[in-house]
Amino acid sequence: MRDRRQSSLTEALQLARRVITADPNYAPGHALYAELLWHLSVDNYGTIPEAEAKATAQRHARRAIQLAPEAADGYAALGLSLRDASAIAPLKKAIALDPARAELRQWLGHNFVDLGRQAEALTHFRASVEMDPLWSPGAMMLAYTLAASERYDEAEESISQFERRGG
Repeated sequence: MRDRRQSSLTEALQLARRVITADPNYAPGHALYAELLWHLSVDNYGTIPEAEAKATAQRHARRAIQLAPEAADGYAALGLSLRDASAIAPLKKAIALDPARAELRQWLGHNFVDLGRQAEALTHFRASVEMDPLWSPGAMMLAYTLAASERYDEAEESISQFERRGG
C-alpha cells in the first residue's frame, strides 16, 4: 500500500475486500478498504471515479468507527476520504489515538494546504518526515510546501537531507 503504484494498490484492495468478506465486523479491514479506495480514485493513483471512491470509502470508514470507536484507523480513513475542512477533526482524532503514524500527519497537512494554512501544514509535514524520514511522499510534500511558501533554501535543504538519509 505504501508503494503508491496502481498495481500494488489494486492488489491490496483485493486483499482488503477478502478480509471484510471473511469478517464483516473487523474494523481495521473496513478502514484499510476505505483508504485503498481513496488512493485508487481518479484524483490519486487509480481509475475509480472520485465520487464513487469517496462515497464508498466514507461508508467503510464510518463502519470502522462504529465497530472500533477507540481505534485510529476509521478516523484516519474518514479524514482521508473527506479532503476538505471537515477532514480536520477526524484526522486530529486519529492522531490523538495513534500519534506515531506518520501518514496521518501528512494527510492532515494536505488538508491544511488545501485550506491555505501553510504554517499548520508545514508543522505536520515536518512531523511526518521526523517520524518516517525515508518515506518519499512525506519528504516531497514538505519540500513542495516550503517551495510554495517561497522558502526555497529550506526546500532544497529538506530534499538534500532526504537524499543524505538514503531516500
